[in-house]
Amino acid sequence: MKHFWCVLLLISFNWLFCQQAEIVDFTKIEAIITPKVENKQVEGVVSVSFTMLSAAKEVFLDAHQMTVSAREGRNVVVVAEQDKILIQGDFVQGQPYTVVFSYSATPK
Repeated sequence: MKHFWCVLLLISFNWLFCQQAEIVDFTKIEAIITPKVENKQVEGVVSVSFTMLSAAKEVFLDAHQMTVSAREGRNVVVVAEQDKILIQGDFVQGQPYTVVFSYSATPK
């Protein structure tokens, strides 16, 4: 089951890269996935490193029905919507950023 979620996460991130290719260059994504069998959830921590190809106020990750809370980041806000995770801030072209956040989800 753990491998399934890893593969699904990687496929989602690959699809995401195509959508924002002119705005952001995602350079590294590390994820810890912890199944919580007792309540049928998955939890974990994600570290996303990226460099802005153009200035923007937000970038996003494709993620369905997840809750998030920011742990580390340089003046950013991490918000979960129904179908994506928004990383919001005053992103400057050419600058590298790393954002770390916790997440939880209930797979269907």
